[in-house]
Amino acid sequence: MKTTFLSTIAALTLLAATTNASAAPLNQTAQPNVASSSLLEPVGYRSYCGRWASECRARWGFSWRYRRCMAIRGCA
Repeated sequence: MKTTFLSTIAALTLLAATTNASAAPLNQTAQPNVASSSLLEPVGYRSYCGRWASECRARWGFSWRYRRCMAIRGCA
């Protein structure tokens, strides 16, 4: 009984290890370039970050609180 259980666990482990390896992408260049993409939106006129830039600047000036206010909203 114990030998059957251990051999079943070993077979399932081997099966799981082979299926995970086959899930890897074959072409590594098909992945997007993460270094060039950014989650931050640049500050521009009449954009989301542009409106927050003027709001944060009116509240805090150009102090560290301005940078914190912009960072909270995901703006550069």
